[in-house]
Amino acid sequence: GRIVFCIATIILAVVFRLWDATWIGSYTHFYCRMDSLFSGVLLALLSTDNQFMNLLKSKIRLIEISALLLFFFAIGLSLNVIELSSHFIPSFFVLLYSALLMLQLSPNNLLSKFSNHGVLRFLGKYSYGMYIIHEIVRFTIFQLAASRLPGLYGLSDIVYTTLSLGFTILISVVVYHHIEVKFLSVKN
Repeated sequence: GRIVFCIATIILAVVFRLWDATWIGSYTHFYCRMDSLFSGVLLALLSTDNQFMNLLKSKIRLIEISALLLFFFAIGLSLNVIELSSHFIPSFFVLLYSALLMLQLSPNNLLSKFSNHGVLRFLGKYSYGMYIIHEIVRFTIFQLAASRLPGLYGLSDIVYTTLSLGFTILISVVVYHHIEVKFLSVKN
């Protein structure tokens, strides 16, 4: 029943995005984005099933190829070479991230080896803080340095963005060790 519920919720999110005519609504309303959450829940449920895991291992090459094609499609979207209705872009990313999660579930492939690299583990540890503050830091640096909204229009913007990334990581590490750790200890 939980698997059927997850699948129904994923489909329903697409329907809600089509129903919600506003671009911003389809990106911000929970009911329009719940396919992202429930695709992860679905994979978590399926990962406990031996039959699914055996099927996953037998189809790993197909999943790798699919993930690679979806990745190139994402590059095409970001470069505006490929167009896709804004209502379906979240669905596309659900497919891409689900393929990546399936690769993570299957050991001994290139992605699982890559994602266990020390730099990625470091960034993963502090990622929540980076997620929370990155826009504030980026906006502040662009306002102070260029007196305008963030964007990538030239070499100076690459410098500002690099500074933003550095300060975001630095602040996230400090916040993690002085605030987050205290909250995490209460959780455990």
